[in-house]
This record gives sequence, C-alpha cells and structure tokens, in this order.
Amino acid sequence: MKKENVEGDAMAAKKPQVKCPGCGLRFYREDEPHIHIKNRYWHTECYNREEKAKRQSEQAIKDLENYICKLFGTDHVSPRIRKQIATMISQYNFTHSGILGSLKYWFEVKNGSIEKSNGGIGIVPYIYEDARKYYESISLAHQVNKEVKSIDTEEIIVRIPSPKRNVKRLKLIDLDYLEEGEVSVNDEK
Repeated sequence: MKKENVEGDAMAAKKPQVKCPGCGLRFYREDEPHIHIKNRYWHTECYNREEKAKRQSEQAIKDLENYICKLFGTDHVSPRIRKQIATMISQYNFTHSGILGSLKYWFEVKNGSIEKSNGGIGIVPYIYEDARKYYESISLAHQVNKEVKSIDTEEIIVRIPSPKRNVKRLKLIDLDYLEEGEVSVNDEK
C-alpha cells in the first residue's frame, strides 16, 4: 500500500524538539526564538545570560591577575600563584572576584605584609570568610543609607563672637622717680 501525503499533514509535522544547553528545557525551533551555535540550539535569553556570565568571569580573571601583578610588582602572574588560584577554585569553590576581594581586604584593609606572603597568595583560604563578611557589611550599610530618607532640619546659624584679648599692661617704672627715691633715702641717712 502506498501512503498518500495529505497536504495538511506535511505542513503540520514539526521537526523534533531540541534541548537548550542553558536551561535544559526542550523546545521546538519553529515556535521559539533561538540561536544556533554549532549543533546546539539555545533560547535567546539563555544564550545572552550565558554570554554575560562568561564576559564577567573573563573580566574577573583579568582584574585578579592585574591586581596580583601590581601587588607583587611583576608583569605576569607566576605559575605558583596560578596553581594556588586553580586549587582555591576547585577545592574551596572560591570565585576569582572572591579571591580578589580577599586579597584587597588583607593587603589594603588589614595592611598585611607582602614580604610575609613569600610571593604567593596562600593567605586567601584563611581570610576569605572574614573578607566576605566585611564586604557584606559594607553592602548592607550602602543599602541602609539608600533607604534612609533625608531628615528635614532647620538650619540654625550660631554666631560666636570672637574672643576679646586681655592684654596685661605692664606697669611702667619711671627710672627717674626711682633714682630720686634712692637719693631721698640716701639723704635721710
């Protein structure tokens, strides 16, 4: 038997669903806006969000490397520090921006010694939580300050008179009078 193609059935058949790597949801390419990269189909929103996160991550890496170079006075990050960063990210789940914040906290806020660091950033796991709390408190203070409405106050002008200077007048001694007094005293003898 031959199958007859009904014109309506051919138009109604959709291509199979594809899975977005960003959110993991399945969708029909014909129904939703998407971006095709290699053999993957992304929701437009998911792709834009992923790209933004990627750019932020790359910027955080550059910022961290620039700060480390400036801190240690070099033009590149040493392999030892790169290994420390990789270990902190994989073992402790730290972020590049978190490591940067910890280093700024230690060397700028707490005035930690660069000489004692021996050319490394091994202090970060020990101060990471303190630095996070420090930056959270600053963020909280900024939020509270934004919420505070300005208080209507009256401006009171207080005029303070300039102090009067008390000049002690020296008692002037008339030398001529003293000489006469001595003479008179001498005359009586």
